Amino acid sequence: FDSSSLTLQPRLDYGVFDVYSYGWGGGIDGAANIPKEAGVKLDVPFQPLDMDLNVVVNSTAVYKNTGATWGWGEQETKWNYGAGLSFTTHPMTLAVQAVTTDVTDATWYGTSYGAKLEVDLAPVTVNGQFVSWSPESAWLSDGSGIYGKVGYALSDGLGDLALEYKSCDENFNAANSIFGATPDEYSKLAGTYTYPLAEAVNMSLTVASVDKGLGDGGFTEYEVKFAASF
Repeated sequence: FDSSSLTLQPRLDYGVFDVYSYGWGGGIDGAANIPKEAGVKLDVPFQPLDMDLNVVVNSTAVYKNTGATWGWGEQETKWNYGAGLSFTTHPMTLAVQAVTTDVTDATWYGTSYGAKLEVDLAPVTVNGQFVSWSPESAWLSDGSGIYGKVGYALSDGLGDLALEYKSCDENFNAANSIFGATPDEYSKLAGTYTYPLAEAVNMSLTVASVDKGLGDGGFTEYEVKFAASF
């Protein structure tokens, strides 16, 4: 416990992994989480087990008449909690995470739990995730989503290949909405090739098949990115 730490963070964002939703409003950023507020984070590494425990706590002021951050009249404090535990034994890392809040805004807020498995079998890497979500908002229902990614590092510095899949059911896809479940599930299957143009400069090309779950069918998406690190 000698390397444990307790920190005060001005804004604390504790989300459950990378499982994704598009939603009626479009492009929800992040995963199921607690409200981003000032908070406290406790990090406890367990050595030599290569295990880490994270616990976070923060609070949110809500209106009594709505239980949300919007409303009128008197306010009260709601407490938000998150916890995560990860364990590594080569070549595998297993992590579990959970968050809970009583804030009833139509966002990711509610109670969520998930599991993640990462395997590094160089040159192949595998990442699989599952998240279950129980929203606080009365007009939203329980849902779930999955995330998977397989990567392959090409030899002779020729770059990397990745195949990524995201999917969630109609209820999970309704996060951040007052309209309830979407007509269909959200899904995205993407293939990416990343090539190193120079030291610390990469170019990536992605081709993806996407269905936002809004009942208007799927489409193909093309994306080219240039990234530089300093």
